[in-house]
Amino acid sequence: MELVVFHNPKKAAPDHSDLFAFALSDRLLAQIVWDRSASGPDLNEGGGQVTVAVPGDVQGPPAQTLVNVVAYDPQGGVDLSALNNGNEGDWFVVSNGKFRTKARYDRIKRHVYSLPSDIVLASLTPELTGYHEKLRITPQNSNVGWRRYYTDSIQLCETPDDWPHHVFIRTAVRKKIAPEGIMTLDFDKFRALCSAKSLRVISLRAAGRAIDLNTAEGLLTLMYERLGSTALTNGDGASGERGARIAGKVLFGRNVSVGDNAVFLGPAVVCDNASIGKNAIVKGTIIGPGVSIPTGAVVRDCIVNDTGEPPTKARKTQAECRKVRRSFLVDGSFEGNYFRTWPRWSYPRYFKRLFDIVIASVILLLFLPFFPVIAIMIKLSSAGPVFYRARRQGLGGKEFDCMKFRSMAPSAEGLQEKLSVVNQVDGPQFKLENDPRVNAVGRFLRDTNLDEIPQFINVLRGQMSVIGPRPSPEHENASSPHWRYARLSVRPGITGLWQICRTRREGRDFQEWVRYDTEYVRKLSFKLDLWIFWKTAGKLINDFVDRF
Repeated sequence: MELVVFHNPKKAAPDHSDLFAFALSDRLLAQIVWDRSASGPDLNEGGGQVTVAVPGDVQGPPAQTLVNVVAYDPQGGVDLSALNNGNEGDWFVVSNGKFRTKARYDRIKRHVYSLPSDIVLASLTPELTGYHEKLRITPQNSNVGWRRYYTDSIQLCETPDDWPHHVFIRTAVRKKIAPEGIMTLDFDKFRALCSAKSLRVISLRAAGRAIDLNTAEGLLTLMYERLGSTALTNGDGASGERGARIAGKVLFGRNVSVGDNAVFLGPAVVCDNASIGKNAIVKGTIIGPGVSIPTGAVVRDCIVNDTGEPPTKARKTQAECRKVRRSFLVDGSFEGNYFRTWPRWSYPRYFKRLFDIVIASVILLLFLPFFPVIAIMIKLSSAGPVFYRARRQGLGGKEFDCMKFRSMAPSAEGLQEKLSVVNQVDGPQFKLENDPRVNAVGRFLRDTNLDEIPQFINVLRGQMSVIGPRPSPEHENASSPHWRYARLSVRPGITGLWQICRTRREGRDFQEWVRYDTEYVRKLSFKLDLWIFWKTAGKLINDFVDRF
């Protein structure tokens, strides 16, 4: 069973200083805040309807929100008898309604239920989420160590100062924490009661995410996630939409007035009785009830609330917005996070590109006569296309199709997951010494590095460079933000410092990959590129001679 407690807002009258109260009080925004589906059904032990407790002076949810609502006295506490409408089980959970959480609750519950405790205070943090690395650096951006998280983690921690995201309580001790059926919502009193009753309390930090609904970032993030749901419904619609343009999901409240040629770029919410002026632009924004957006105003990624007097100019509207960085709203965003930048006429930005065009043109002219021969060999060896196109991230995170001559069977990607148990390298990469997916022709192309010749086409298109970090897909770049920002500050390369300097020592290859990629970006110069080019050419010649 789950009881979601919306703690009493700091102020009775909702205004823009308390966004949580503002969201609870509005009919349209309440649909976003009250819905609990984002937590996942695994948190609800009873498997039935979630019970929501709200202060007595706060209005309930809209009729279409499928939750059981009970009111409580802010000076008293919550009546736990509201949880008697289902199979109670051995545990029940009390969640903090001011946070929208998401985690692997099946894993957390298995851990909680195995503990010798009566009450478990659980706080969620993304720092313990699996499949990523934490990179430790000095103020001078030198790498000093890594810590790997391959699975979600759970750790013991100190008792928090306020209500955590979730409190797991054994049903057997229910009468001890609520002697008269009422559980206090004063956290200090709750801890004191647990101590007086000799209850065993354990505090945990678990992998997960929590969105604070009392911040602009939290409400806007929740809006971005929830507007894809068909469960949300509009009000009576907007009036005067002559020439208005709408792209994406936009929710309009009742009696909304829209001026000519206004532009709405969803997701966005326009609450009841709002007025949007002519030629105004609203993007990724929540417009509060009764708010007037003046003619020609531009509001984006913010919350515009009613402050008592409608803004009269676009400049004032922007000042009243609670601005949110786009990189926070969209997972994986790269905007504004370059590891390094260079002047326009420097070697990395201008002369390196000229170097790439010259080298790529020469290589393609030399090998172009062999393209038909290689294509025929690939076609005769197995069915499928001649070229293999893989989605990779380039400069600034922009995706492109990285081209190679196909060296594997067409079903290679599907087989990789099954072969992952025998992966011979660490980190997010995958490699087998005798990969069964590679055919005879493909093995020859790989041993002679002829499979990578089509990548010089990517170089001519400006998607890659001759020398740079290895082009990687998004899931590999997600392994370390610091590493991602470094390698996406430059174009990926056909060869690079890692390929030349790696030792292939067991358990260290990924660490070397991170080290040499960041080192290359930090020390990028014509001299370094020339050295890498010379070393690569020597290695290719030696490998080709050894092959025959």
